[in-house]
Amino acid sequence: MKELSVFIDESGDFGDIKDNHENYLVTFVFHNQLDDISSEINTLEKKIKDLKLNVEYIHTGPIIRREGIFQKFSLDERRNLIYKILNFSIKCPVKYHCVIINRNDAFDKVQLSGK
Repeated sequence: MKELSVFIDESGDFGDIKDNHENYLVTFVFHNQLDDISSEINTLEKKIKDLKLNVEYIHTGPIIRREGIFQKFSLDERRNLIYKILNFSIKCPVKYHCVIINRNDAFDKVQLSGK
């Protein structure tokens, strides 16, 4: 039986329009469950363990901003981790679509939400 998994993530928030970044992004990731990605997941998990990271999930924002557990990582170590994540995403048979909304095109939260 065919089954499509959809993961949706956003970057930004509906906070005060004038106090946040210029863009609000919503990304949709589509994965046909008939396409096995367990090998790619196992490889990424092993590489993350090799870095002595004990995490269930990783967001790239804290890696880039050197937040939380990533404070102790050098620029090269954080870059290496991002490359591992990028390599994982390139190898996986998934599709994605990112919607970029210019926050300056909205006057308030309601209008931003509508876009």
